[in-house]
Amino acid sequence: MTWQNRGVAPAYNPYQLIFQVKGPETRTVTVDARNITWMPGKPAPVYREVYTLPKLAKLPADTYELSMRMHCPATQRPVLLPFKQERRSANGFYTIGSFSIP
Repeated sequence: MTWQNRGVAPAYNPYQLIFQVKGPETRTVTVDARNITWMPGKPAPVYREVYTLPKLAKLPADTYELSMRMHCPATQRPVLLPFKQERRSANGFYTIGSFSIP
């Protein structure tokens, strides 16, 4: 994933990303976002992160919707992301795409 901190300050707490896959079954995976090094700037620097989701490795063949949300464990609060509001579900996940497993 590619990230930019377009704010005015760095994040002071490490965040988590919670990925959700919906299909014939729903699974979630939580990973460290590695956001502490994402500094703001003009223009905002680009940070590339690769996240491994091993819990999703054995999904059955079907089409799935991929969603995510960011969470701050220190404050127990969600971190809002700049996605269009219609992409955000009632439980705070943002739909980011879909994929198929043949």
